[in-house]
Amino acid sequence: MKKNYLSLLVLIFVFNFLNAQVGVYKAGTGAGWNNSSGDFNTFVGDSAGYTATTGHYNTFIGYRAGYSLNFNSFTQSDNTIIGAEAMGGTPFSVSSTDNVIIGKRAGYNHYGTDAVIIGTHAGYNNENGADVVFVGEESGYSNTTGDDNVFIGEDAGYSNTEASDNTFVGNQSGKMNTTGYKNAFFGNEAGWDNTTGYRNTFIGDSAGIDGSIGHHNTFLGQAAGSCTEYASYNTFVGSRAGWENNRTNETNNANYNTYLGYETGYTNREGQYNVLLGAKTDFSSTAMGGNGSTNSYNIGIGYDALINGERVYSCVIGSNARVSSNNSFVIGGTTPVTRMSVGIGTDTPDQDASIELAENDKGFLINRLSNSEKTTFATALNASDEGMMVYDSTSQHLSIWNGSQWLLSGVQNLTLSSNILSITDGNSVNLSSYLDNTDAQDLDLSGNILSLTNDGTTVDLSGYLDNTDTQNLSFTGTSLSIDNGNTIDLVSLQDGYEANTDEQTLALSGTDLSISNGNSIDLSSLVTTNTDEQDLVSAILTGSVLEIDIENGSSVSVDLSPLLTDLEARVTALEDAAGLANNKANNKAVIYQNNPNPYKKETSIGYYIPENVRTASLLITNIQGVVIREIPIHNRKSGSIIIDKSTTVAGTYFYTLVLDDKRLESKIMIKVEN
Repeated sequence: MKKNYLSLLVLIFVFNFLNAQVGVYKAGTGAGWNNSSGDFNTFVGDSAGYTATTGHYNTFIGYRAGYSLNFNSFTQSDNTIIGAEAMGGTPFSVSSTDNVIIGKRAGYNHYGTDAVIIGTHAGYNNENGADVVFVGEESGYSNTTGDDNVFIGEDAGYSNTEASDNTFVGNQSGKMNTTGYKNAFFGNEAGWDNTTGYRNTFIGDSAGIDGSIGHHNTFLGQAAGSCTEYASYNTFVGSRAGWENNRTNETNNANYNTYLGYETGYTNREGQYNVLLGAKTDFSSTAMGGNGSTNSYNIGIGYDALINGERVYSCVIGSNARVSSNNSFVIGGTTPVTRMSVGIGTDTPDQDASIELAENDKGFLINRLSNSEKTTFATALNASDEGMMVYDSTSQHLSIWNGSQWLLSGVQNLTLSSNILSITDGNSVNLSSYLDNTDAQDLDLSGNILSLTNDGTTVDLSGYLDNTDTQNLSFTGTSLSIDNGNTIDLVSLQDGYEANTDEQTLALSGTDLSISNGNSIDLSSLVTTNTDEQDLVSAILTGSVLEIDIENGSSVSVDLSPLLTDLEARVTALEDAAGLANNKANNKAVIYQNNPNPYKKETSIGYYIPENVRTASLLITNIQGVVIREIPIHNRKSGSIIIDKSTTVAGTYFYTLVLDDKRLESKIMIKVEN
């Protein structure tokens, strides 16, 4: 009997020895309550690691820290959870390993792996978003399943939900991003308003702050590209480079611009396809309303170089240089200080020459025009084009425009004016001394004999007589004849020939009145329009305005906005009613969109709160995240809260339903001026 008892004690000792836990520390009511076989775990705080059973190398410090890990189904290991209710939501039966979560309710709903979440409410809604780093109060607050995100800074990546591969570093950087992916924002409020834009890189305080849906943009510098909301494919480098770009929020312009330098491209709002290099190189025009057709396709290089006016396809190079016409290339300025001499083949161009061509194995090839092309070209020239030079390929000479006509270089012409003989581009000679005073000679005609005064020679002109004076006309039948000449038959001139003009007939076809062998007259202007048979020609709805065209009448426009507003209100009411019924059936809390929104005097916010909720309130914050007002809600089930004009000033606000200290849902509310 004693032998059997001793054997039983030995078995109990061996069993306890083999199952003894190693390196486990517990401090606090319910701390590590269910831990049975996990080793090297530390539980400090009321209910810290409460559900832990078999996991290893876990550290849970704080009230309900790590409470959401369900160790009964999976082995949860290598987690470091510090903070009241950090990772402390409802237990999940999913493996959670390699997490570092620090802060009050940090990673509250998290049950994934490989997460570093540090800060009060940081990563609050993250579920199984893996390989994430959220550092800062409410950083990554709304993230649920987005992977490979790094959000560092207060409210950084606050609204991100499912998007992945984003890096936001800086206070409120990328705060409004929801589904935009592969973005990198560095700096205070960098990329603040980006929502769905993707593959953007914004570096600098407020860089790309208004970005929304634009993509493939790169902004580097304080406030670089700060107004670019919808435009894409822009590259701005320099403080306030591209400052005004896309300020008008057009969706079809302000794309493909490249600006490099302080305040480079600062003014342009709608132009695109521009390249500007140099501090303050800019446009003189904002090109508003151009829809991308002006301030486009330009190049500017140099300090304070300027695209002057709404230019296209122009290029300017030089400090303080200006280009003021389309399709132009300007080098240097117009003053003695800013002008430039251009050298090709030399590093010291002649300062008295605009262009020096110094190469000894090349020539200067100018425009070659045929004589006809040159004539056509001249129609576009005037006095201001004096000195224009082309090569005439027909005459094979240089032609120079003198302000009114072309001159052939190397071709001289003789001209005689009175007694002065001149040669083009040369001297003149007076020929008066060569006169022989023959001006006094007279011609005399006697009969058929022509004679010259002081000259014995005469000329007999009788051979030039043709005696045509004796010709007579004769008319026989319809034939007209001339002596020693031809005959003409006049039969076609008779009134009765082929057509009897006395029997002409009038005919009416439609509104055309015609006469036989004659013209016709359009009588349509005499026809009275029968207005009783007017038809509707068309009806076009643009926005909320219906434009109706009436046959033979003017068009009429009808504003349907009152009907549409009423219809939208009815649809919203139906949707809210349907949502309320569904929420009641599922006993699910919900907060509705305020109505009206925007509002002037007051607006109503509906809600549904299950009866089992202990505490409820409505939290109102401004766009900077500052709490404006917290309104307790004592009623349960359906209800509404009235927000009057005294609660807020004009602006944009967020309102959030908070149940049992847990933020449920947020919506945007807009107050406008009375």
